[in-house]
Amino acid sequence: MATAAYNAAAAPKAKANANAAAAAAARAGLAPEAAVVRLGPGMDPQQIANAMSEFGTLGLMPGAETRATLEVAVVRAGSYMTSQDVANVCFTYAKLLE
Repeated sequence: MATAAYNAAAAPKAKANANAAAAAAARAGLAPEAAVVRLGPGMDPQQIANAMSEFGTLGLMPGAETRATLEVAVVRAGSYMTSQDVANVCFTYAKLLE
């Protein structure tokens, strides 16, 4: 019960932090999607899962080219993913498609 209360209280702050991080990245001219497209073919399973998880955590739907790159990478490296990697990928889809 305490965990549910903590999660409910922390959710708005986490969302605000994620929005602030996304805004800061945009102001700084960072291009995480371009980096994912460029590096995606060489990513190992954990890097793929982490990249996807970050999009989910920030609540940012990646563009079509980035999604395609990540999906190809997941298919390529899927059999080598740990349960945590798979959970991160599932979290991202659940979060972005809600």
